[in-house]
Amino acid sequence: SVDKTGKQKPIRPRIYVDDALICAPLGFIKIILLACIKAIFLVCGQPQEHLRQCPLSLKKWKGCVIGPEEVMLGLLWNTRDLTIGITEEYLAEVHEQLTGNWHKGRKSFTITELQKMLGKVQRLGEASVWVFHLLPHMYRSTAFALAQNTKELELKSRSFKEHMETIKKLKERKRLTQTNISHINFAIKQSARMKHRSKRTYFIKRSRTELQMNFFRGINTNNEFN
Repeated sequence: SVDKTGKQKPIRPRIYVDDALICAPLGFIKIILLACIKAIFLVCGQPQEHLRQCPLSLKKWKGCVIGPEEVMLGLLWNTRDLTIGITEEYLAEVHEQLTGNWHKGRKSFTITELQKMLGKVQRLGEASVWVFHLLPHMYRSTAFALAQNTKELELKSRSFKEHMETIKKLKERKRLTQTNISHINFAIKQSARMKHRSKRTYFIKRSRTELQMNFFRGINTNNEFN
């Protein structure tokens, strides 16, 4: 937009770590891009590649597309239609997982495998909110598997018991030193890692979870996620 004198009003690019979505009239786009580059070097300092990596990714900059469609943060943004979609590459990757590793004949899974698949499907929800309404049973299966892994570790793993005992004893103290806090954080991290990396398998039962997986297998067009 312009002010009363016809001059371009200041535009605030939305910066996301190392990506930026910039919208401006075609006549001002070069100025905005230059301002974005200047802002990066003002915040991060001048390039000194013999000391550290350049804050401006030249690979991404050369791949920058000036147009109504842009891929940012793994999503396809369309500033004319005001839509957010999933890229065809990512959708094909999810479809391959659902029809390959998670084929209809699969009988069991581990918590790591389920969490990876759940993460893939959750990503679709970034473009289509309705996806999240189809995931409760997958969340429930994940929670159940983690609870069962915890019970098994409490019975069979000596190191897991030691970590849990460390957390319990230190948290009972009235005052915690920085060393105590470090020990607690380490024990929490290690115990969580053991639960999430357990090799215990769980059978896939015919339920709504399986029906949801079948539903996602049947989707193979990007139009479903705009």
